[in-house]
Amino acid sequence: MEQVRVLQVIGSMNRAGAETIVMNLMRSIDLERVHFDFLVHTQKRCDYDDEIERLGGTIYRIPRYNVANGLAYRRIVRKFFAEHPEIDVVHGHIGSCSAIYLDEAKKAGCATVVHSHRDSPKNKDIKSRVRRTGYRALIRKVPEIADEFLACGYQAGVDRFGVGVAAGAHFNVMNNGIKLSEYICDEERHEQAKAKLGYAGVPLVGDVARLVPEKNQSYLLDVFANTLKTHPDAKLVLVGRGPQEDNLKHKAEALGIAASVDFLGVRDDVPEVLKALDAFVFTSTLEGLGMAVVEAQAAGAPCIASDAVPLTAVVSPICQRLSLDAGVEEWSNRLNAILDGQKPHISQVDAVRAAGYDIDDVASWMCEFYTNLSKRAPRNNGGAE
Repeated sequence: MEQVRVLQVIGSMNRAGAETIVMNLMRSIDLERVHFDFLVHTQKRCDYDDEIERLGGTIYRIPRYNVANGLAYRRIVRKFFAEHPEIDVVHGHIGSCSAIYLDEAKKAGCATVVHSHRDSPKNKDIKSRVRRTGYRALIRKVPEIADEFLACGYQAGVDRFGVGVAAGAHFNVMNNGIKLSEYICDEERHEQAKAKLGYAGVPLVGDVARLVPEKNQSYLLDVFANTLKTHPDAKLVLVGRGPQEDNLKHKAEALGIAASVDFLGVRDDVPEVLKALDAFVFTSTLEGLGMAVVEAQAAGAPCIASDAVPLTAVVSPICQRLSLDAGVEEWSNRLNAILDGQKPHISQVDAVRAAGYDIDDVASWMCEFYTNLSKRAPRNNGGAE
């Protein structure tokens, strides 16, 4: 069986949601059957670049699309595909320019799949509506171009591709898989993880997400400030980086809680951090799935997640959803209840596996998906559609 060559088209390969999903897949898929290369829209080295290259992938770099450079971008993409006839399948993750690079990939004889990783914003303000309208105009032709459609959940598919596509035969939900063996935890491992991070004997609350407005860590700081009134020795750890970091640090100072909040940045030991948590609090306003919530459950951390996180991410009894409209006081009450509960720390790996988030199962499915899709590439079937 010939190896299928898949090109992952994405903005960059830093540690973030979609990028981590692709890396989990690359680590677990049968690389003798499926080969991954990457087309990124940045000239900078990124977090995962070294690992990609160790696994045999090549990273190609092109300029970032900004609408104004549309014609130049199309020429660059066209030239790229002309120079790389080895590519069988193009898997698109970046949305704004997807109609261009998928179109050029199809013309070059590749099979194509486009992937939606989150729901569309529900904000009602004029700026958000204008941005959403512009984005929809850019991706309008994608349903006519792509061969297959993937999404982290049904709603993410509807919001990106429309009901017609999401209800059709060429749409699939691809669960965001994780390596479950890395999340196995019990009370002893929980205490060991806390001690290793330097939080032995401390009530530890955490969040893992990019520091961007839609992840809403500002609200989490308000919740935690209120919680400190009841648990003054508690600590909050924020894992991730992003443009809101300075604003969040300033807010922690203004609330008088800076000494109780630690910004841990980007880490490669996220499962260990999650094992250490006594509570995981996720105040996001916009999610396709909320994979960090699934990971936290796997590690046994009791979770409070906003109702922006879909029900499909709630896979065990240790996770509860709560509307942001419930208010800071109610969020703090729920968090206090978890910290007061002192229940044994038990990972929910079996529940997460049963819900379909085992990366080994996902990788096996995607290997077959890519193999079957590659057979539909015009260059692989004599030019027939």
